[in-house]
Amino acid sequence: MKSQRHLRVGFTLIELLVVIAIIAILIALLLPAVQQAREAARRTQCKNNLKQLGLAQHNYHDVYSMFPASIGWNQAADQRRGNFSDKVAMLPFLDRASEYNLRDENQRPYEPAGWFGSDNILAFGGTIPAFNCPSNSPQHADARHNTAIHSYAVNMGVMRYEGRGRQGTHNGIGYYVGHGVTSDSSVSFKDITDGSSNTAAYSEFVNSPGASGTGNSTGPDTKKYQSYAWAKNLPTHDALRQSCLDNAAAGNLGRMNNTWRQSLRGSSWAWAFIGTGNVYSHNMLPNEPACQHMEGGTDWGGDTLFSASSRHTGGAQFLLADGSVRFVSENIDTSTYWSLGSRSGGETLGEF
Repeated sequence: MKSQRHLRVGFTLIELLVVIAIIAILIALLLPAVQQAREAARRTQCKNNLKQLGLAQHNYHDVYSMFPASIGWNQAADQRRGNFSDKVAMLPFLDRASEYNLRDENQRPYEPAGWFGSDNILAFGGTIPAFNCPSNSPQHADARHNTAIHSYAVNMGVMRYEGRGRQGTHNGIGYYVGHGVTSDSSVSFKDITDGSSNTAAYSEFVNSPGASGTGNSTGPDTKKYQSYAWAKNLPTHDALRQSCLDNAAAGNLGRMNNTWRQSLRGSSWAWAFIGTGNVYSHNMLPNEPACQHMEGGTDWGGDTLFSASSRHTGGAQFLLADGSVRFVSENIDTSTYWSLGSRSGGETLGEF
């Protein structure tokens, strides 16, 4: 008898399902590694952006013997005219002189039609890569500012630290000049008596992606971009921090149900206003909830309680006044963090 052999072509259904399952398992194993690699690349770019800001800040100082003003209001009746941010001042040192040369200092910095309106939209209405951490949201909650976004803020110091943080007495790198309250003196390297390697200059922060411009969406990163009501008028920096934490725990959203100032944070990089997130303070630790400012202080004068924050795991990146960039843990010792925020407190800064 002749044996007959049948050649089987293709896979059985069970074999095909096994192959698909193996491929799915491999993808599941590889996907976190791919995401981690992408985030590592974004984090590196974010660090390089901060280094660019540091170089621009130092070059500006070489020319003018001071750092650029961080918060400003025109002395004229129309206070918003001419109140350009430190980022605008540094544009020529970031190879963006073309935008800088288009500015009109007799008009508002960047306020689209439908709000106040300004011819400076042409110069300051676009996205500047050096002002944006790629790990951050690509769009801003406030549709009026969805291109002119930014995610780096300058350090105004520690509010109510040694009695400072009000009426022209900030103790960080940033300073206020303008209308309404006593102006700060300009800040230069000679004023950083704690040492430029021991003093923060800029940090990153998370923009609000909330619906309808409120910034009140839920999720694991909510506390990083949410801001709450003004902290109570308390005499010390640590009491201010606790008041802000209490506001966050109670869900106290603040002025106009938090829809106005919160929707501004991270928008309009050209506008020197606390509401846009142009400045931050060292009262709140990295990634802690933020408050708009303190009662008895002035948001237009830079008395901020906005915190540093990021979508990097475990902390945020900071530019120090010497031009170096450090990743600071969200679990940093409070005294060390407060010392890092003050330029002239005379503290001994430990490891961080």
